[in-house]
Amino acid sequence: MRSAYTDVDGADFEKVSRQYAAELKDIASEMEQLAPNLKAVDRMADVTNRLDEVVGQFDNAKETSSAAVEAFEAAKQDRFEKFMATFRPVSEQIDGVYKQLTVSGTHPLGGTAYLSTDSAEEPYLHPVKYNAMPPNKRFRDMDQLSGGEKTVASLALLFAVHSVQPSPFFVLDEVDAALDNANVVRVAEYIVSATLMRADRACL
Repeated sequence: MRSAYTDVDGADFEKVSRQYAAELKDIASEMEQLAPNLKAVDRMADVTNRLDEVVGQFDNAKETSSAAVEAFEAAKQDRFEKFMATFRPVSEQIDGVYKQLTVSGTHPLGGTAYLSTDSAEEPYLHPVKYNAMPPNKRFRDMDQLSGGEKTVASLALLFAVHSVQPSPFFVLDEVDAALDNANVVRVAEYIVSATLMRADRACL
C-alpha cells in the first residue's frame, strides 16, 4: 500500500505533520461539540418541573383574579341597587311635591323639579343634579334662584326624601325666613296634608 507520506521529502515532513495535527485538532473540536450533553436530560426535567410550578401559580392567580372580579361586580351591583332604591322613588316624587309647593291661583300647574345623575352605570360616584324651575320661569341653575325660590326647592327635596324614607320627626329652624306669606301658607298646608296622609296610612 502506498503511504500518504510517500511523496513527501524530509524537508516538508514537518510542515505536513503540523497541517495534519491542526486538522486533527479541528476534527476533535467538532466531535467534542457534537458529543451529547449527558446532563441535558436532568436539566430538561428541572425545566419541566419549574414550568409545571409556574403554570400552577398562573392558574391559581387566574382563579383568584376571577373570584375578585366576581366579588367586585357583585358589590358594585349591590351598591347600585341600594342607591337606586332611594334615588328612583325620590326622583319620582320630587316633581309632584314641588308642584304642590308652587301651585297657586295664578299658576295652577306649579313649577317643575327633577333629579338626574351624570352616570347611568355608577351614579353613586358622581354628583346628583337637582333642578327646580319656578312657575313661568325658564331653566336656570339653582344658584341663580332667589332666596325664597331656593328655600321652596330645598323643602321640596326634603319632603320628597321624607315621603320615601320617613323619619319620626324633623326640625325646621326659621325655614320661613326667606319666604313670603303665600309661600309660608303653602308650606304649612303641605306639611299638614302630608302628616294627615301618613296618619291615614298608619291606620290602614
